[in-house]
Amino acid sequence: MKRMKEGQEQIYYLSGDSKEVVEQSPLIERLIKRGFEVLYMIDPIDEYTLSNMGDKFDGKYKLTNLAREGIKLDGEKDDEEKDKEVQKDYEPLLQYLKKQLGSKIEKAVVSKRLAKSPSALAASTFGWTPTMQKIVQHQALGDSSKGPNMYQPKKILELNVRHPIVQELKKRVELDENDTTAHDIAELMYDTAALSSGWSIDDPSQFANKIVKMMNLGLNLDANAAAQEEPEPVEEPKKEEPAKDEHHDHEHTKDEL
Repeated sequence: MKRMKEGQEQIYYLSGDSKEVVEQSPLIERLIKRGFEVLYMIDPIDEYTLSNMGDKFDGKYKLTNLAREGIKLDGEKDDEEKDKEVQKDYEPLLQYLKKQLGSKIEKAVVSKRLAKSPSALAASTFGWTPTMQKIVQHQALGDSSKGPNMYQPKKILELNVRHPIVQELKKRVELDENDTTAHDIAELMYDTAALSSGWSIDDPSQFANKIVKMMNLGLNLDANAAAQEEPEPVEEPKKEEPAKDEHHDHEHTKDEL
């Protein structure tokens, strides 16, 4: 408590597999930039424990899980007019992302906590966070008959509207919703946001293919440039078997007799 910034009225915390993973999460970028104290929870049971402690610690400090949507930082006043203006300006992109990503996300929103990253992926207010999802999936007595969809909670895609990638994607979508590059970037934005925010990606091989495509474009190659076909191996000519010596065979048979 002594290390908390003056005016900080919430205990912010975030769970992850290690301290290094949590430190690099885009979900805490603006909090760290503003000097807020954040608790790093690196034991899976930590988040489960805090989620059952009630809304406040010591009857004073609100417990805030940064893995969830709708985070409001202490000391910041909402500028409703400005927020509405930004929301209206980016609404076409938000709708586009929801359409392209479909059931992968519940919605796309303008983020208020990103500073460096173009996007992040948060859990819904009452949905499972990445850590809770892993706990449920690995429960020894879990009911596997419920199928994989049971363990795929809806997620909120948060966008940093100050990032050039997001700004360029907005321009492309407004110009042409059928832009194939815009579609690829949308998918890639989701996957990178998932990884950096602690989630598992849906299809690692497909993600790798998207990265290769982006590398091709970065090197001014065709987006779908592929490896050259390997030449067919040259077969060695068959060796001719030596002709049988009929006289020798005859003599051999004679000797045996």
